[in-house]
Amino acid sequence: MQTFTLTFLGCGSGIYSELGNNNVLLESAAAHTNLLIDCGFITAPELEQTEYLAKIQNALVTHVHADHVGGFEYWGYLNRYVYHHRPNLYFHGDVFDELWHGTLRGGLQRSQNDEGNPEELSLSDYYEPHPLKTDETILIAGLPEIRLRQTLHVKKKPAISLFIGELIYYSSDTVELPPERGPTGRPLEAVFQDCQLFEGPSNVHISIFRLAREIPPQLKKITYLMHYGRGYDRFNPEEMGFAGFVKPGQLFEFRF
Repeated sequence: MQTFTLTFLGCGSGIYSELGNNNVLLESAAAHTNLLIDCGFITAPELEQTEYLAKIQNALVTHVHADHVGGFEYWGYLNRYVYHHRPNLYFHGDVFDELWHGTLRGGLQRSQNDEGNPEELSLSDYYEPHPLKTDETILIAGLPEIRLRQTLHVKKKPAISLFIGELIYYSSDTVELPPERGPTGRPLEAVFQDCQLFEGPSNVHISIFRLAREIPPQLKKITYLMHYGRGYDRFNPEEMGFAGFVKPGQLFEFRF
């Protein structure tokens, strides 16, 4: 039996920066390894200030929005010119076009060498890219298997949620209800679920009201709400049957 921790570096929505970017860090102290799930525009400089960014060995992209990938340009510069290493970067193959051509290329592609001559760089000059297919598994020694699961966030925009081991579901940003069971059919132990605090005609996140109405009581008891916005203090998720709102810096420990 091994243990790992899951720490919320932030838990706010993309337009509520006071709570930080909804990015999480998986760590195994015994194996001296880690995995950063998403790296937003707040997360990268905060980790750099604590000198922890240089220690991150692996990262995963769930989808391309600034609160999830806005820190990869800054981190990329540090990797190449300061840290002199290339962390593993995992992403669904469908995400690559938006990630590199739509987001990072403008800042990272054109550079110059030590002689002052122009050069063109690629993603692999800053990270070790690992494009993945749906249902493919990420294997990192000391951490549980990470299995990708395609989800719906914004129509026609690639996005994934994750199974962390067999018993933990991490939704990232989605309009979909969480599953009741893990990838091997076992009941889940914990659900970390995206939510918004209102309902509207064009939702890109599932609302707390729909979650309260439609997920079973037993699943609700193990569901922690994340990626929430302004006005959260008007809600009492425990009274609604949920495990609660996650908080910035909150740490969870699991066995696998």
